[in-house]
Amino acid sequence: MKDGADLPPPILFDVNEDLQLPKSKGSYLCAEEGMTIVRQFLEQYYHLYDSDNREPLVNAYHNDAMFSVTSAYPPGQSSTTSSKLVNYITDSRNLIRVKDSTRRQRFLYQGKMAIVACLSKLPKTQHDPLSFAVDLTLFTPQLISISVTGLFMERGLSKNQALRSFSRVFMIVPFGDGFCIVNEQLFVTNATDEQRKVAFQTQVPVVMPPPTPVVVPVAAATSPQSVLMDDNAKQQLAESFAAQSGMNVCWARKCLDETGWDFQRAMFVFTELNKQGTIPAEAFIK
Repeated sequence: MKDGADLPPPILFDVNEDLQLPKSKGSYLCAEEGMTIVRQFLEQYYHLYDSDNREPLVNAYHNDAMFSVTSAYPPGQSSTTSSKLVNYITDSRNLIRVKDSTRRQRFLYQGKMAIVACLSKLPKTQHDPLSFAVDLTLFTPQLISISVTGLFMERGLSKNQALRSFSRVFMIVPFGDGFCIVNEQLFVTNATDEQRKVAFQTQVPVVMPPPTPVVVPVAAATSPQSVLMDDNAKQQLAESFAAQSGMNVCWARKCLDETGWDFQRAMFVFTELNKQGTIPAEAFIK
């Protein structure tokens, strides 16, 4: 009772004290079949990003792609007490701090040339692959969303190389015989004391890109793979795809033709459409 009025009964939650929450996972895949594509994409992207020349990354972005970077100091740190983040804060599109619409527009990089120019002026880096936590949050034939967090070290002349923590979100779409980025957001901050203790504990060999690229230029009008293949090679590929997918050769050939005769891409599209139940029954009649 309060002020002479009866209060409603308290709201209680009947929670079993023995109930345990599920264990957290380092990474999340909304679709297990996306693991190979994500791994190849990230391996190739960071192989180029950590090189001395980032200009080849222009082929990884869509002509109309958008990119922004944000940066802030962790709680308890500042420019006077920790490694400076000036290289990132200069172009930081923090909408809480950047109120002017003109500056907001300027800090939103549009087009692959502008994006790679921005990436090229950022400090040279060496990422720690063992620190990566990768979340595949969306995996459809039309769009893939990848979130990556981890640590990297800035390469430079200074003996005290800065250790950074980052979060990066890629929105990628299929094109030709690979994929390209249509939207990307990068956040950079200083590593915490806990992260410093575990960073770069094990030397990891450099992973060279596989022969068939996952990242391809959007400007390519046709798939080079389909141009180079003759009818006999296409028929053999269609028969192999039919055997693995369970479809007849006619529909296998149709699927390959619509995906530029890229076997991996065709299998990805088939798996997604088959899960959705949109492939007609006639495709499996042999």
